[in-house]
Amino acid sequence: MSLASTDGPLPVGTVVALRLKELRQRSGYTAQAFVQRCAELEATGLTTYVLANIETGRRQATVGELVLFALALEVSPTELLCPAAGQSQAVRVAGETVADAAAFRDWVQNRTEKLGGEHLPSASEAADERAVFQQALGRVVAQFDADAEEMINGMRDEYSGILAEVAARVGDGASATEIVEALDAARVRTARRTRAPGEA
Repeated sequence: MSLASTDGPLPVGTVVALRLKELRQRSGYTAQAFVQRCAELEATGLTTYVLANIETGRRQATVGELVLFALALEVSPTELLCPAAGQSQAVRVAGETVADAAAFRDWVQNRTEKLGGEHLPSASEAADERAVFQQALGRVVAQFDADAEEMINGMRDEYSGILAEVAARVGDGASATEIVEALDAARVRTARRTRAPGEA
């Protein structure tokens, strides 16, 4: 029996039974070896007969057993409670309450406060979002720096031109009044160029 071949929503207990067997076999444990591993973790009362009953759904695993199995398999308890990641099998949570696998996993992992509610980002998803934001911010800052450098260079060229014009007037013997008027006209031109669009 596998999640993929089972029709209809699966009770949580059935999900645990199927996932326990699947993960145990994937880890390379025979039933006897797995019982021995659990015994090494000081589990008492677990036999191959009990394990077989749990894996076939004839008996529900207790919360303590669920945690023990996760520890022995070196997985999160979530991996035993939920259909495998990417699995589309629906889960019957209680009574008529049914959730698709992804929504149930979100709820169990505390990524949503309400079953079927809005997804709350996991730590890794939040980190990914921060990384995307930081990259975008980096691009904006780099563009701002480039624009500022261009503006500074433009102003430097502008003032160099003004100084060259003043030097030429001084060389031509212009009066102090004419030089002041030239500087004032240059100041007005520069102010117009640096003024924000729409600014009076």
